[in-house]
Amino acid sequence: RLIEQFAAAFAALLKKRREQGPEAAPHLIPAEDEVWAVSAAFAMMRAHLADVLSQLQRAGAQISATTEEILATSGRYEAGASEQASSLDETSATTEELARSARQIAENAGSVSEIAHRTLAAAEAGQGSAEAFLASMGRMRNDNQAIASAVNRLNKRVQQIGKIVEFINGVADKSDLLALNAELEGTKAGEVGRGFSLVAAEMRRLAENVLESTKEIEGLIEEVREASRAAVAATDGGVRATETGTVLAQHVTESLKQIVELASQTSDAVRSISLATQQQQTGTDQLADTMADILRITQQSLNATKQVSTANGDLLVLALDLRAVVERFQIGQVPPRGDG
Repeated sequence: RLIEQFAAAFAALLKKRREQGPEAAPHLIPAEDEVWAVSAAFAMMRAHLADVLSQLQRAGAQISATTEEILATSGRYEAGASEQASSLDETSATTEELARSARQIAENAGSVSEIAHRTLAAAEAGQGSAEAFLASMGRMRNDNQAIASAVNRLNKRVQQIGKIVEFINGVADKSDLLALNAELEGTKAGEVGRGFSLVAAEMRRLAENVLESTKEIEGLIEEVREASRAAVAATDGGVRATETGTVLAQHVTESLKQIVELASQTSDAVRSISLATQQQQTGTDQLADTMADILRITQQSLNATKQVSTANGDLLVLALDLRAVVERFQIGQVPPRGDG
């Protein structure tokens, strides 16, 4: 606006000089009113320029101070971002190591789960075998008891036969004695008793044969008795052994049942651990990916911060240059118009 006023006043002065004609050309000194008008317009423009320059100086100083503060803040932020990037780099490496450890733990848990499954299968198979053995021991015990009962019955029959043989032996012994007496009586009778003597002699021979046979039978009976006693003792020992084996088999079966229960619980626990480690592996993998993304974003932010710091440095240089340029302008004071 001031420049327009100054230009208008100067243009009016030139127009007036052109209207005066060529004869006014040597007289280049304008009238006092015209000079004052131009001077006043120029003074107003100079005052306005001085005010503008003062505002520019203040703005330049403020820009310089603000830029320096921004530059210092950017430097601190850059240092913090650099330290954060370094920490995140270490954290990312640690997270990756944790992910590898989680994967290894998951693999080991899978192996342990497989071993626990095989252990459970083996324990169940052992329990089945123990139960089958227990059933076999029960049948063996029943068989031994049946054998012992049969041997006892045989022994009783042998005892009865022995009594019968004793009775036969007694009868044969008496028959032998009677036959001997009859033979003696027949001899006393002479020729008349010869036939009777022959019959008595034959009866005596038969009685002696019966006695010899009964002795052999008694020997066989005694052998049967010894064998039956041995059989009874053996079957009794077998029964006791089978009873002991049955008790032991019952203990083994109970122990195997407990082992199966523990193996089943262990298998369930291992499956839970395996599932948890798989979930942990998934979580750590996601965490590692997230940390990698954060590290990448932090690195990008650090690069952007460095670019901002560079731009702030350039801006500070420009602000200092602006201050230097503005400070080179020196505008003096215009004296006021006098009365003379």
